[in-house]
Amino acid sequence: MSSSVIEANGRATNVAMVCLLAIALIRHMILNRSLNLTLSISSALLVFLWFIAFMSISWTPVPDVALQQWSQYWPYMLITVLIVPIIASNHIDVGAALRGLVLLGGVLAVAVDVFVRWENRYVLAFWNPGVQFWNALAFAQMAGYTAITAATLPMRGNSLTVLWRLFVIAACMILAVKSGSRGQFILMVGISVILLPISRRNKNWKAYLAILVLGFCVATASYLAFDYFSGGDERWSVERLDADLEGRTAMAATLFDHWWNAASSNVITFAFGLGNSSSFSPSIVGYYPHIVPVEVLAEEGLIGLIIFILLNVLFVVIAKKSLAESAHNDEQRGVVAALIGMYMFAVLLSFKQGSMLNTSAEMFVFLVILERIHRSRPLSEVRVADKPTGSRTAMVPKYDNLCN
Repeated sequence: MSSSVIEANGRATNVAMVCLLAIALIRHMILNRSLNLTLSISSALLVFLWFIAFMSISWTPVPDVALQQWSQYWPYMLITVLIVPIIASNHIDVGAALRGLVLLGGVLAVAVDVFVRWENRYVLAFWNPGVQFWNALAFAQMAGYTAITAATLPMRGNSLTVLWRLFVIAACMILAVKSGSRGQFILMVGISVILLPISRRNKNWKAYLAILVLGFCVATASYLAFDYFSGGDERWSVERLDADLEGRTAMAATLFDHWWNAASSNVITFAFGLGNSSSFSPSIVGYYPHIVPVEVLAEEGLIGLIIFILLNVLFVVIAKKSLAESAHNDEQRGVVAALIGMYMFAVLLSFKQGSMLNTSAEMFVFLVILERIHRSRPLSEVRVADKPTGSRTAMVPKYDNLCN
């Protein structure tokens, strides 16, 4: 957005993403000669939640706002439940995509740190400092996902790989701090440190010690950065944190009170809520409340909240099984840990920013991917049975062999 060319051709990036998805689908069809169109449990629950939200537009107090919100986010929903389960078919494909995220995300983080100018959390256009763009949270989201993935994926190669990962994590932390994104900064550090030991099989003390040293370095660097910037920027002060938390809690409480008062005399409102985007009504909050679970309860009712909780419970169950299944494979375990970390990052952020429509697809896409690769047959059991009659049936090598 700091480029005049991108500003003038904003849809070009969306077209490019559609082309990349099309290429991924074509590649999948060529390699697999089939498409798995089975609707997973997570996708079914997501579709049900979105269906309730869409139907509630008929009784929301601000239908025009709701339709405008849906017009922005429905493509992401479609991609999450239809495209992602097809192209994210196994650990190897997902692992390759995550390594691409570390590479591209690391390069972008460094480029933004070096070349992008900030003012009050706005990006200044390099061709005209008077033109500003608000995308601080988008930068920080990208940095968070990149840092968590860099910390959890197994490191191949020599010491240069380790140095690159550390450099990427540092660049992402700097980007989060420069953008003033406090929640993203704290979560990317905390989640990375927590999942670092989980993401690897530690069979000897040297590997375990290396993980501890890496985690200690990340935590120390993060603490020093936080301490430095909290002294120079009022936004990082404890008083400002408390004030912002109080403001968001007040908005959520106001929305909840409106739902509770209406639900007390109307069972439909109790079950299905005030209607999607109703928080935007000037008579309620005037904007989304920044705490997604409360928003889901108030706007989609108790039914919506139950579905939201079930999605999170489903993730915990699948994550636990996936970690157990990958206990003897570093590559699989790293991929699973990265997906768990990014999911935790998105879910915890939903308690301080965003709305159901603009975060649910991003949040639960990690659940959709994890369930897809969990329910797919292990590659070690897949037989090449499509050869002509009389040919020898071969076993596909295990992940360990493919990844070494």
